[in-house]
Amino acid sequence: MLRHALPPGYRRSEAPRRPTLDDYVGVINEILRTDKALIKKQRYTAKRIFERLRDEHWYAGSLTTVTYYVREQKRRTKEVFVKGYPAETIEAFCDGHVSAFAFFGGIPQSIFYDNAKIAVARILGDKTRISSFDTS
Repeated sequence: MLRHALPPGYRRSEAPRRPTLDDYVGVINEILRTDKALIKKQRYTAKRIFERLRDEHWYAGSLTTVTYYVREQKRRTKEVFVKGYPAETIEAFCDGHVSAFAFFGGIPQSIFYDNAKIAVARILGDKTRISSFDTS
């Protein structure tokens, strides 16, 4: 079985304080959110985000602070969560989701299942899947 119930290692109990940046986090998150729709070459760099904050919003902080925050946000979008169970039961399925949502600090934009019989009731001939949770 698994040696640890939770992944070992340090976990912050609360988010880091960035007094200079905290008022601008919403602006940065909005820029990063709209960037996802653009092709990679057209996306904002951390330096360009810093310049935009400085010029448009009178940000007085440093480029390094903005760079660290942008890097952290981009890294979070690439995180993967994996947890093993001895059997595929509804309890394990629900516990896995609760653990993953706690790990990510919220609900991810997408979840991919690898042949989970609990999540997929039937696969039709055209490869479409009928969800076990479908109420229609």
